[in-house]
Amino acid sequence: MTVEIKGNMNKTKWHSKVIHLVVALALVLSFSLVTTVPALAAPAVASVTETAFGTDTTVHYVDMPATVNAGDLLIVLFTNDGSTTVTTPGGWTQLASNDNTAVRCSAYYKIALGDEDGTTVNFITSASEQAAAQVYRITNWHGTTPPEISTAATGTSTMLDPASLDPAGWDVADTLWMAVAGQDLGYQTGSTAYPAYYTDGTSTLSSSGGTGSCRIHSARRVLAAASENPGAFTITAWPPVYEEWVAFTIAVRPASHDHTISISSTEGGSVVEPGEGVFTYDDGRVVDLVATPDAGYRFVEWTGDMDTIADVYAANTTITMNGDYAITANFVAIHDLTISSTEGGSVTEPGEGVFTYDDGIVVDLVAIPDAGYRFVEWTGDVGTIADVYAANTTITMNGDYAITANFIGPTITYNPSYAPVYGLMISSTKGGSVTTPGEGVHPYTVGSVVKLVASPDAGYKFVNWSGDVDTIADVNDASTKIIMEDWYSITANFAELPPSPVYPTVTTQAATNITTISATLNMNYTVGDFNPVEVRFAYKKFADTEWSYTAWVSKSADGTYAESLTELDSNTTHRFTAQLKGSGTVEGTPLQFTTDKSSTPSPSGAGGCFIATAAYGTPSAKQIDVLREFRDVVLLESTAGSQFVARYYQLSPPVADFVAGNEILRTLVRELLVDPIVWIVEATGDIWRN
Repeated sequence: MTVEIKGNMNKTKWHSKVIHLVVALALVLSFSLVTTVPALAAPAVASVTETAFGTDTTVHYVDMPATVNAGDLLIVLFTNDGSTTVTTPGGWTQLASNDNTAVRCSAYYKIALGDEDGTTVNFITSASEQAAAQVYRITNWHGTTPPEISTAATGTSTMLDPASLDPAGWDVADTLWMAVAGQDLGYQTGSTAYPAYYTDGTSTLSSSGGTGSCRIHSARRVLAAASENPGAFTITAWPPVYEEWVAFTIAVRPASHDHTISISSTEGGSVVEPGEGVFTYDDGRVVDLVATPDAGYRFVEWTGDMDTIADVYAANTTITMNGDYAITANFVAIHDLTISSTEGGSVTEPGEGVFTYDDGIVVDLVAIPDAGYRFVEWTGDVGTIADVYAANTTITMNGDYAITANFIGPTITYNPSYAPVYGLMISSTKGGSVTTPGEGVHPYTVGSVVKLVASPDAGYKFVNWSGDVDTIADVNDASTKIIMEDWYSITANFAELPPSPVYPTVTTQAATNITTISATLNMNYTVGDFNPVEVRFAYKKFADTEWSYTAWVSKSADGTYAESLTELDSNTTHRFTAQLKGSGTVEGTPLQFTTDKSSTPSPSGAGGCFIATAAYGTPSAKQIDVLREFRDVVLLESTAGSQFVARYYQLSPPVADFVAGNEILRTLVRELLVDPIVWIVEATGDIWRN
């Protein structure tokens, strides 16, 4: 008996431990579920208020919710019988209003002011109709982004199927999706089946009978998706009811949970994606980052709030927006170091060629002479070399540098019976070279007088000689001499010349808009480096010796200029030229034009034939009229002909002046050149005129 009781007691204790363990696991599991599954930050439907209008009327006072707070989103779903239109009430915005002949379904929204609770809003139809309305009061919505609505779906069936919707104003978020359908009649005996996964279905009927009734259906769901296709409402009745309907899908954006990112960059580059400044993104958004260095720089790393940056050392990377961040793209200047050596040795550290380093880096330099040679010095851009006379030294990279390790040899042993020999090392800076005796190392006996000639490149000038210059005759002369009394190292220095000034230009253009008493003179001009300049025209009758001038006009940019002349004599040839005053006064090639004989403007707007006018002594000769007609009808109608005429106007005035001043030459030109041309043109007139 004692053993049995003890066994039962042990069994009871074991059961108790199991129960306690199960309870503990249940508590842990429930706590884990509660703490790891976040509540959706979705819009919430606070209330749905229904209003039915069972008689035909044009005024429909829709009841607002009993409680409305400022900032709430109010959405009115309104269905009326027939296709009559609905007037949008003041303060409301229409989302959509579509009909299907026997029924119209409309949607409107408003951001509440807070004084709408318990009031009514009149939705007026263009004709008396029954109607049904639902008013949704929604909280925890975005606050500024309006709700979006799909295109209207229509049909005549038992399946009221709203169209799909992909909101343009936002992407994946805890969106409130509303399926809405307006139905004609609506007094079916069965209940409405709502789209799958949609809850809180509401169906409002205008009246329980009669052909003038209508019904509004709605249901909703919260889904974190970029788009939604709700599926259909189903009218359940027997026999089946096939009614006309209009359906929509509405999306309401949730309250904003955005983060800001402030992006900047150091000198030497910029952030091109998404740019620089402050940007706002949804929580969890993955944002592309692209940093682009300027010429002469490289990207180093991202700094700041960089915990969610995929790769802080990559110029192209991403950042995940889990909070407010400030980041900086860091760049560093890079410089090229070009290293070479003369005969007799080499640079082993870092080597010879072109090497690229970050700004401020200290680079080791090691120059090794060949057998029989010795290192002399570093030349070139040596400003940051620690010791130019040491074969093992350093250079600090503060810019682009080119340096040379200089060696000399073979080593010369002094012999008292002979004059000593010294080496002359010659180099040059950018912009020229030493042509006599050349660059490099040259041996000379003591006392030798060596000629030096430095030649600048195009665009450069010689400045002076530097280095061991005590025995140079004139350090400022490109052609001089040096007396060899020791080992010397000298450099010819060059500097870039300033650019030559760009002078202004002016070109006389053909006259236009020629009438019997007026013409427009034209020019093209450039200002060059002499901004501003002044332009004008000089003009005179062909036979006159004195010129007249228009007023000077100031110009500050390249362009064209035109000046109209009036009160001219008809059927008179005039010469003109464009003038420009900048560094001096320049003028274009003189041109000429002939005013019309009547008030009818010249077909081409250009002047007459200069050489023919000089040959005949008058611009009114009938032969010149034939040439003008051939010019206008044939030459100016083709590109090649127009170019020929323009070239002729440019080149012929001085020739015409020369012909006009010599009677014998006028006769020869008229009889041997112009008259044969006129004869040929007249003889072929029937061909080219047609």
